[in-house]
Amino acid sequence: MFRLLKKRKRSKIYVGKYKGKKVILKKDIGLGNIQKEGRWLRLLNKHGIGPKVYSVKKDSIIYEYAKGKTLLETVEEGKITKKHLLEVLRQCRVMDKLKINKLEFTRPYQHVLIGKEVKMIDFERCYKSKKVKNVTQFCQFLMKFKKKLGLEFDDKELREMLKRYKSKPLERNFKKIVELIF
Repeated sequence: MFRLLKKRKRSKIYVGKYKGKKVILKKDIGLGNIQKEGRWLRLLNKHGIGPKVYSVKKDSIIYEYAKGKTLLETVEEGKITKKHLLEVLRQCRVMDKLKINKLEFTRPYQHVLIGKEVKMIDFERCYKSKKVKNVTQFCQFLMKFKKKLGLEFDDKELREMLKRYKSKPLERNFKKIVELIF
């Protein structure tokens, strides 16, 4: 039995049980994004990103229920840790290596859940791109909230490193960003 959790612009989200596990059932409301989200999640699951997918059908997807609070709630409660932030950056880096942009990362507040694990959600708007931006967009979030996050770094220096990373998204450039932030 599933109960409505929330209605969104592109879907209705239900919570319930599937094969004895607490899951989310997301139903498409006619925009055709569910199939796309299923494809992205299956690929990203292989790299430890996103909730585990159990079933994808024409107009619905069932995936694990990710427990946790949103990134913004966790920040506002003062419960965010550097370990959480590093894990988000790691996942951003993996998506950048796979040449996948997650559009919702312009505002990651609601699309990252912090619980026992760090889980990204909502992948229906992902797309392939030669110009990846997940790391750079998340770093913009870090700059905006650095005082609340207890981080101390030079914004100008980080922007310069992000420009380098954007033009050459190499591992060494990513490591320099991480070193500066943490």
